[in-house]
Amino acid sequence: MAEISLKRPFILSIVLIGWDASLPSVQTQIHIESKGFDSTLELNFNSIWFVSSSFDQFTSSLLNDQTALLMDMDRMLTIQVASPSEGLELTINHKKYYSDDRWVNTELAAKLDQDSLANLKEQFKNLPKWW
Repeated sequence: MAEISLKRPFILSIVLIGWDASLPSVQTQIHIESKGFDSTLELNFNSIWFVSSSFDQFTSSLLNDQTALLMDMDRMLTIQVASPSEGLELTINHKKYYSDDRWVNTELAAKLDQDSLANLKEQFKNLPKWW
């Protein structure tokens, strides 16, 4: 099992747990955790699928210091590294739709320091690929 793990600015763990050669696509488990003074936000996803090439595109954009966007196949979860005018930013957005015209949108965004960015780049660059 391959894993991408980030400890700052919040905990992000992406574990590759399976794949489907017919698309090709990658199945992941994702854990996100952010602790504040008086609260904790924690999201756990047991099965999120990504088109395999989206990992390649995300990695390429990340390594070339461009805005990098990783979006799951259902278009419900996005992970983005961008450089707005105030500096690097890591944003995770999850939108869950329900059958009765309700939805929940959760977004977590934080400044990303150079050490964390370098760590993230290295992990995506060295990610074992089955595709």
